[in-house]
Amino acid sequence: QCDVPMSDGFWAEEKVRLEKERQTQRTQKQHTLAVQRALQARPRVGVWQDHEVVIGARPHELLYRRGETQLAVFHGVEDIRANAGRPGILYCTNLRLLWGHTTPHRPPVSIGHYCIAKLLISEKTNRLQGHCETVHIAAVYANTRFEFLFSHMSKPNHPSFAALLEIHLRYLSTKLYREVHLRHCVLDEDGLLALLPEELMFSKHQNTLNLATDTRGCLLVTNIRLVWYAEECLGFNASLPYQQIAELSIKHNTQLHLVTTSLAGAYRMVFRLPTASKDSTQEIIALHTLFTESPIFGVVFEPIPHSQEPPEVQSESDDSDAEEPSLYLATDHSSDRPPVYAAELGLAVARLPNNVTLKSLWDVF
Repeated sequence: QCDVPMSDGFWAEEKVRLEKERQTQRTQKQHTLAVQRALQARPRVGVWQDHEVVIGARPHELLYRRGETQLAVFHGVEDIRANAGRPGILYCTNLRLLWGHTTPHRPPVSIGHYCIAKLLISEKTNRLQGHCETVHIAAVYANTRFEFLFSHMSKPNHPSFAALLEIHLRYLSTKLYREVHLRHCVLDEDGLLALLPEELMFSKHQNTLNLATDTRGCLLVTNIRLVWYAEECLGFNASLPYQQIAELSIKHNTQLHLVTTSLAGAYRMVFRLPTASKDSTQEIIALHTLFTESPIFGVVFEPIPHSQEPPEVQSESDDSDAEEPSLYLATDHSSDRPPVYAAELGLAVARLPNNVTLKSLWDVF
């Protein structure tokens, strides 16, 4: 029994405060849904699979693009955050993670490796379920933080979630394949290009002028990227992967014009080759075209021998999962939640997150 009686004014203020909080949460949901729909509706240019978080991915968004390979697959995986109790399949490729369910009304999830800010794996054992693995993924996309929890029961001769962490680390260690780098350490101690695995040198053009800075240097052409560095200062260089080159053209026979994608800053660069060699210019264009048709992303991992098909989903037209993205929004732990009075318990408790009730917490046990 509460010793201090609550006045009518207190309950009126509490009601107003709770209504404001609900309105704020509804506004946040609407904003998240609007951003998600706008991002999915906009035209995509280049490789987007590793740079986006897509909740409720459509069937064509689940198809593997050129160069995307499946590296690991996990069966019987539960999406604890939004689809608890409904095991699905978790696929891991060299660009993203895909969780899907074969029944309708369970929208699949696509998480790009570039968006993953934290990936933690935990294990626990209980008498009823045995050994259980859980992976916690914190992702950031479009100024919005997401949290994902996937869990499955470990069995002999089945892959472990540790493969997810290893694949993600290999993705982070192969950025030179996919990202533009300026003033990067691309040359070794002898002044030669440090070749990446699967990278082949095709040509070298001395005395190439960078018209943006009016600096002469050397242009190296490989099957993965273009590398230019100044002759007088090796640290003044640029590594330009074909993946991030949106436009590539030759003008006046000797000028190489290129524009990077918006993901790479939309840089516009012009290089003047020393001689008007048609073979040299056509070689660069041919290598860029070949890479577009058969890209090399650099993430190498011993694949698990399973089906190479992405998750099969059934399309749906209703709005039963209209609020699905909000279920993955990260909880703000920056400040403690203020206490509120719970009439069911007769006690003051920490304010529960949205869509969580005392009954739902009790049902967990």
